[in-house]
Amino acid sequence: MVRVSRASGKDSFELTPEKQNKLHDDRAYCCAEFAYALMTARRSHITERKPIHTNSLIDRMSFRKPQIIRR
Repeated sequence: MVRVSRASGKDSFELTPEKQNKLHDDRAYCCAEFAYALMTARRSHITERKPIHTNSLIDRMSFRKPQIIRR
């Protein structure tokens, strides 16, 4: 796979020139699409995180609240 810059500033990924128009073009593209889908699935917990809107300082901390055991 080769990264090619477009005029819009984005990058596209294509096969190397010696591999283009060969028998297994579709297999390489399917592997690349699968790798991208796997990457987005793994990052979904980061990209879909909702911000915490609360005034309590304890709720903003990343650790859990302690459990109070009363006997």
